[in-house]
Amino acid sequence: MALSVQNLTKKYGEKVVVDNLSFEMNKPGVFALLGTNGAGKTTTIRIILGMLSYNSGKVLWDGKPFDAINMSVGYLAEERGLYPKYSLLDQLLYFAKLRNVPKKEAIKRIKYWSERLLVEEYIFPPKTRRGRNTKSNRAEQLSKGNQQKIQLMAALLADPQFLILDEATSAMDRNTENFTMRLLQKIKPNCSILFISHRLNKLKNIADIIYILEDKTISKFGNHQQLMESSNFYSEYWKER
Repeated sequence: MALSVQNLTKKYGEKVVVDNLSFEMNKPGVFALLGTNGAGKTTTIRIILGMLSYNSGKVLWDGKPFDAINMSVGYLAEERGLYPKYSLLDQLLYFAKLRNVPKKEAIKRIKYWSERLLVEEYIFPPKTRRGRNTKSNRAEQLSKGNQQKIQLMAALLADPQFLILDEATSAMDRNTENFTMRLLQKIKPNCSILFISHRLNKLKNIADIIYILEDKTISKFGNHQQLMESSNFYSEYWKER
């Protein structure tokens, strides 16, 4: 399971938004793409997933052109993608169907992840005192942090080989964020995870390799300690907060 992004360039007319960008994920684990807002992180991800065209370069998976449609990929976008008025269970079953997961298996996986993400009560509410089943909550009834958990679950339902998390914990409080990071630590031996962030301190205990996106390309890379010890890396922006 290896991703190779080679010399990727994206332009809008004369404006270059990604410039000769290259990085590799050569084994399962957590790799991070770190950069300021507007650095091109989300554009790069959308190119990898085939959502945007590009001018030049290659995106390969195990040496072959990357094909997000015909392989097991999970994607948590920075923008929320839940339907506010629909039940959580119906939405998760729909997302699973899009990834060709049979309904029986999908329900099994939804129960598994809802227990681990501590959202089971919203998806499978307990029966009323009269023994009647109650409906799954609607997305709009959840906090932003719990909505983020539901979207993470949707990304995991296909049992992905490759998982992309774009600002995955942005709406979570500190306890929920720490809990989610511990969960990703358990997943990473069996999955290639690309974690997108603009904050270095989020990656300290989880990322094996951090790629720094500056000036529309990868400027440097290393683990957290290596980057913090780099004399030309430390700046006011990258300070731990």
